[in-house]
Amino acid sequence: MLKRVEEGDTRAEQVVAMLAQRAGMSRGQVEVMAAEVARKLAHSLQRLTLSRGGLADVVQLLGEAVPGGADADGAMRHAQVLFGSQANLDALATACAHRAGVGIEQAAQVLPAIIEMQVVALADRSRGALTDLFARLPSLFHWSLGSMHADIADIIRRGCGAGPFDRGKLRRQVRSIIAEAAGYAHTGAAGWYAARALAPARVAVCKLHGVVTRPLV
Repeated sequence: MLKRVEEGDTRAEQVVAMLAQRAGMSRGQVEVMAAEVARKLAHSLQRLTLSRGGLADVVQLLGEAVPGGADADGAMRHAQVLFGSQANLDALATACAHRAGVGIEQAAQVLPAIIEMQVVALADRSRGALTDLFARLPSLFHWSLGSMHADIADIIRRGCGAGPFDRGKLRRQVRSIIAEAAGYAHTGAAGWYAARALAPARVAVCKLHGVVTRPLV
């Protein structure tokens, strides 16, 4: 995902400049928000893709990504798929505001567009590997839903396998592709729950030494 805007990435630079102007923020503040969204989104993707339905939803969402990003309604719908309730989005806006040193209302104004920017980046980075995987699946003929992402999502949602992939292997492969594109370790359900269980203890130890930090998951 887009942890920072690389010099020469014209499309991302244009989006950042547009959002900064819209919200009365500096480019640097928008980039700080983008980095915070990327961190939170990686955690959300880890959680979502543990379930069959969540993994299918993420794959389908990536298929809806377009270079310029979705319109306002589409961007908000994608944000809700990825982060759940409005309360979660409000909490994310607050965290972004604190990190970037801007008002919460300012952060909330551009948050859906920043999330959508991350969705487009994730779709770009995962497309090649998903295309390679899809090429190994047998043709779905008249059962096809008309796009690679929709077909993969449908197979996963139905709990099926296809071609060289049984249902478990297909889910693991797709989950691994998304993890690599998003830049986090693919640990599976056991690893995720173990990390969550260790997080409170890790924070407690840091507090004993006079340092308060956030869990790493």
